[in-house]
Amino acid sequence: MLRLQRAHYKPLLSIGIPIMIGQVAIVLVSFVDNIMVGNHSLDELAAAAFVNNFLNLLLVLGMGFSYGLTPLVAESHKLNRPERAGLYLKGSMLLNTLLALALGGIALGLSPFLEFFNLESRLMPLAQPYYYLQVISFVVLMLFNGLKQFYDGMSRTRLPMYITIAGVGINILLNWGLIYGRMDLPEWGLYGAGIATLISRVAMVLLLGLSFFADRSLGKERHGFFAGQLDRSILKPLTLLGTPVAIQLGLETASFTIAVIFVARIGSFALAAHQVVNTVTVLGFLMYYGLGSATAIRVSHYRAIEDYQEAKNVAQAAHQIGIVMAFVAMIVIFAIRGKVSLLFNPDERLAPLVAITLIPVVIYQLGDMLQIVYANALRGLEHVRKLVPISILCHLLVAPILAYLFAFVFMANYPEWQLLAVWSAFPISLTLIGILLYRDFYKNCNKESLQLKS
Repeated sequence: MLRLQRAHYKPLLSIGIPIMIGQVAIVLVSFVDNIMVGNHSLDELAAAAFVNNFLNLLLVLGMGFSYGLTPLVAESHKLNRPERAGLYLKGSMLLNTLLALALGGIALGLSPFLEFFNLESRLMPLAQPYYYLQVISFVVLMLFNGLKQFYDGMSRTRLPMYITIAGVGINILLNWGLIYGRMDLPEWGLYGAGIATLISRVAMVLLLGLSFFADRSLGKERHGFFAGQLDRSILKPLTLLGTPVAIQLGLETASFTIAVIFVARIGSFALAAHQVVNTVTVLGFLMYYGLGSATAIRVSHYRAIEDYQEAKNVAQAAHQIGIVMAFVAMIVIFAIRGKVSLLFNPDERLAPLVAITLIPVVIYQLGDMLQIVYANALRGLEHVRKLVPISILCHLLVAPILAYLFAFVFMANYPEWQLLAVWSAFPISLTLIGILLYRDFYKNCNKESLQLKS
């Protein structure tokens, strides 16, 4: 952080901004669902909150696994090996499909036991049908993400952006019809939101898949996809890179899922407020996600040619851009905290609870940025072994333990402060993991540089 890395700002932003917009578009599907469902029924919003947070763990595990494809495609592209890039895509789609089916099966197996995870019994008739639809949507989204990671690795991030924006448009239109019974469609409420999400994701997969098969400039990649033979040299690096990333992201999501279980103990009103807060935090997170993905791609380019000093410069540039993004996010979240709940539900009782709970979210923006940038820098460096133990420490131990202590020990007699107490654990856990990943990245870069010199 001693020097401004201006030379890397433009490449990072040109790759990262379309990824940000595309991911924001994907999350907008959930965001729009929550707003439209919340205005239809507060109970439906609470049911959606529980289901989405419950399934997020499986979703992130699956999505995270596919992230192993990006640096491998970027490296093949940098070394002018397009057929190998196509072969990596083939291997990734196979592994993604198998993993999606396995995780989807686990999710379906858990469906009869939702009440054991503190879901109120009166919400079960609303939650279960929506739950099944979200599981099917997850399998479809896994296929889309595999294709998207291929395009990201090729630094062609605009096409997935346009397709995800189109998917949001389809989802909004179908939401309007199926939640409220407009356009001569049935009024299905939360169930209608699930149908709309599924249809929009199927459309996204079809559009991106057709683009891959129709693009003349990807002829060599398609040849590798169809003609190439899968073996250990393809499947092993996808697994070795994807598994730690999946576990790391899964553990982070697990900490938020555990928080949902804690919040469900507080009550359905707190659960509805929690969903509003969680949705706002995701929109901030996605700025850093786009920057992090660009960092992984750019670092992998310099790793391919063994220029570790430039790899460090890329990470420094991303860190510098991220600081600006974090301060912007802090200002925006702080400014909207008092009114944002009204977008989801007109019940004005939610507003003060959401406003106070967003304060820890403002505080942890810098830590969240730091951990996302350097987790992705390590992904680009293909040094991901430490992601799992560091994540276990911060996400599975520090965050849940502190959340429980803050909410149910220190604030046991103050129920109006318990939701804030749960969220107050995250500034500590996210900042800690950011610092540890920062140290691990530069340690590995310096180690690789020394090995080259010797």
